[in-house]
Amino acid sequence: MNNFSNFEHFTSYIISSNQINLPYFMFISSVEILSIPKFQSLVESKSNELPIQTPVSRTIPPTPIARPLQVLYQRAFWDDLIQIYFKEFHIICPVFSIKSFDPRTASKFLLSAVYFAGFRLKQDQPNELVNYMNIYARYNIKNAIKSTSVANIQALILFSYFLDRSFDFNLFTVCKSHATRMGYQLGLHIDNKKLSLIDRYDRKLLFAKIRSMNIGLSRFESCIPNYITEFGEFSLKSFDSELQLPDKDTIFNSYTKEEKHVYSICSTEATKLNDKCMYLIWHTSFNSIEKKVFKSKWTSIVRDIGEYFANCIEKFNQLLIEYTQYKSEISMFEYHMRNSYHEIMLEMYGILNREQKGLTPQETFQYLNHCQELLNSILNYPKFDPFSSFFTYLIGYNYLNIYPKCDEIQKQAILTNLNLIINLNSENFTLSNSTNYLILKTGLKLILS
Repeated sequence: MNNFSNFEHFTSYIISSNQINLPYFMFISSVEILSIPKFQSLVESKSNELPIQTPVSRTIPPTPIARPLQVLYQRAFWDDLIQIYFKEFHIICPVFSIKSFDPRTASKFLLSAVYFAGFRLKQDQPNELVNYMNIYARYNIKNAIKSTSVANIQALILFSYFLDRSFDFNLFTVCKSHATRMGYQLGLHIDNKKLSLIDRYDRKLLFAKIRSMNIGLSRFESCIPNYITEFGEFSLKSFDSELQLPDKDTIFNSYTKEEKHVYSICSTEATKLNDKCMYLIWHTSFNSIEKKVFKSKWTSIVRDIGEYFANCIEKFNQLLIEYTQYKSEISMFEYHMRNSYHEIMLEMYGILNREQKGLTPQETFQYLNHCQELLNSILNYPKFDPFSSFFTYLIGYNYLNIYPKCDEIQKQAILTNLNLIINLNSENFTLSNSTNYLILKTGLKLILS
């Protein structure tokens, strides 16, 4: 870090050296790097360029601390968080069968994770409540890692999904390592046929999520430790949509019969797509591939993931035809699925770029197309949440990196989109994104100079 004379020098290295795994840097930038005194001074030198942090609620006027926290004593507040969780998160990333969850008997740590997930997706919250819920999450994570159980693993994985997208990398690592350790202790990678159908399903689903959180972040270049020692049984047939079908006995059961069917199909396809991607990546370690076969292996993975994604889109197009009245629900799932697909593709092209020391014009075109498709998806979605913020910064980093290799028309499109991304994150700025925001803004100035 002492080799960088100023923030501009540092930014130039990040975006142009081709020695940095950009998603990995995004995860560590706000925690690991900011703990270095030299880097702190570099960021402080640019602090006047940071926007004012967006109030968590633009509509709620300032109130005494006690008043926002009074909702914590209202049963309706917590019940609402459960409903938000099932409506907005469980459908895209289930960690248990909807039939196995009962808030009256659920582990307090799993219930706390469901509450936290629902809260993070709930808009217009006072800062006092946000601070309380963050402390609440840390407290429950700290205690959940002390004992091994399926419910505690489910809780840690749920917490982790919101920690990695908010760039709390250290706490994410705690959740990941302990969830993986517990998973092997309980033998989740082994199909115990003596258990009930729901228990077997929950264990398979849970180990699939453990695989994902390990392979997903360490997947291509081993920047982040991967604690998985074996993939376990791989069978997409293990994920039965019937076990994600809400019924009269489930907590989330206000849907019509048709809505419930759509819900179960969407949540199951989300799991299948993710596990398929992880399977392909696990069995193709880019670190050990010989150079002469690298491109063919890379092409094979891109093709296979693309084909499976296309099959998923076809299924949802069919759902849209059959259930036109539930277009918004189906579109919400498709939004998250598209984002995950394009995220993986951006990293794949980043790998290829570093391996080949550049991309061909056709590869550059495809790379930029994934950036544009991901950005369009976010801009067309009515809600800007922590996932949206993460993806816009990811797009921005990729734009800055590929800009020098583009033609003039492509460069102009990149400049337009970078300004749009910076303005969008300025309007929705949070301090945890300070480093990423400054790099995008400084990087834009550098490529214009």
